[in-house]
Amino acid sequence: MGNFSNITLKPDSGFLTDNVIGRMGELVLLFMMVSAFGMCCGYYERMKVGAIKPSDFYGKRYTRVLPFFALLVAVDLQISPSWGSLAEGFSDLTLVFGLYPAADIKVIGVGWFLGTIFVFYMLFPFFVFLLDSRRRAWMALLLSLVWQLLMKHYYNADSCAQMLTVAPYFIVGGLLFLYRTEIEALFSKNLFRFGGLAFALSLTAAFHLVPALHSTVFGSHLPHLILYATWLAYAIGTTDWLLNNRLTAYLSGISMEIYLCHMVMFRVVEKTHADSLLSDPNLNYALTFILTLLGAIIFSHVTKYYLLPRLNFAASKLKPS
Repeated sequence: MGNFSNITLKPDSGFLTDNVIGRMGELVLLFMMVSAFGMCCGYYERMKVGAIKPSDFYGKRYTRVLPFFALLVAVDLQISPSWGSLAEGFSDLTLVFGLYPAADIKVIGVGWFLGTIFVFYMLFPFFVFLLDSRRRAWMALLLSLVWQLLMKHYYNADSCAQMLTVAPYFIVGGLLFLYRTEIEALFSKNLFRFGGLAFALSLTAAFHLVPALHSTVFGSHLPHLILYATWLAYAIGTTDWLLNNRLTAYLSGISMEIYLCHMVMFRVVEKTHADSLLSDPNLNYALTFILTLLGAIIFSHVTKYYLLPRLNFAASKLKPS
């Protein structure tokens, strides 16, 4: 919803719309960092000692991602049927479209990040190799930053859909995993816990209030890395209510689904003309945002916790005993 090109009545341009809401789409970069940390929590040790089979690892990745994404692709194909959409839908369903360097897939367009995430899944054994020791992990981060500079200034491919551009986010997530014990010990002290929160809030304010911070040789990537790493370190080291409550726990469980389906829900709002109910563009934008978000949450919850489990149960009944 940070990009206003899809809404009929545009809200007034200002700090909130441009510097806050307009940058919310960049949170997918934080998702990459969190994904790397989460994958390390579940698979780093097992991958390192060879305790998990490739078929089990990749099979679980497909099982986790594909059913919900396939449903969205089917809905999108029904809304906009064409041979081009069919080709793009096939590309979506393989989940390997992130390997195509210039993919501009319109069928579930926000799914571009899923293509990048799945490339990370494919490379995860190599990722574990890079994180074999802390020293090697720091070297990998340094090299990935050099690659990021080359992608931006030499190859002119500064797209977040390019793995070599966003690799530092994944590696920082892995680094924080390697230092998780020290981070937890540090934040166990009240001074560092409150100081860490104040530092994270200060960085967030500076990130949004000082546009010059985004004009580094890395573009906005370096401030993003620092800001998101700070928040993730705080989340790792604390159990404070701010990031550990029922609401955040619930939303984190369907966060990927909400992101993937939010544009489909916006199209539903648009088709029912609920995006132009109010004459005031600012109030109308707020209403559209609320309706889209609620629609995405409800659709994600019902699909993930009720529809897909029942479909899996029905499919298992059809299998011969």
